[in-house]
Amino acid sequence: CSSEAHREAQTIAVFGIMIYPVGLFVLNWLLLISSRQAILSTQPTPLSLATAFLHREYKPLFYAWELAEMSRRFLLVGAYVVGPFHPGSMMQLALAAITCVLYLVVQTQSMPYRSPTDNYLAIGCSLSLVVLFIASIFYKVAMLTELREMQDRMSFEQREDFVLETAPLTI
Repeated sequence: CSSEAHREAQTIAVFGIMIYPVGLFVLNWLLLISSRQAILSTQPTPLSLATAFLHREYKPLFYAWELAEMSRRFLLVGAYVVGPFHPGSMMQLALAAITCVLYLVVQTQSMPYRSPTDNYLAIGCSLSLVVLFIASIFYKVAMLTELREMQDRMSFEQREDFVLETAPLTI
């Protein structure tokens, strides 16, 4: 990991990460801002028609919702994975869970999709992400509290409060 080839590969990876998700986000943002008037007034222009794949599924007021989706994916799959956190750490899970809860609240309040079915499907998917990350936190705690060394150091009350049975949690 301390070789010159590794540092070169890391530099290329950081550059690629910056170009693809950040560059794509900025490009889409510029396209949506440029066609904002046509989208909001529902009077299409050639640019708003060409960028319809970015906004046609959303209500006009939420024409930029795709940017929120891109941000969530970037955080969950990019920043929290390659960020300064140890892979598999509780910090990764906590940040992911908080991000998903906040996104779910905003999504539930705004209902950005034109189709009610799409709104309910998106809320269901967002809720499943929240449940996944919270369950992962519980499993992480269970791994720690199942250790015999940890249980030996805990009082009876602490064992009652903190030891998780994973079988009921799985069910």
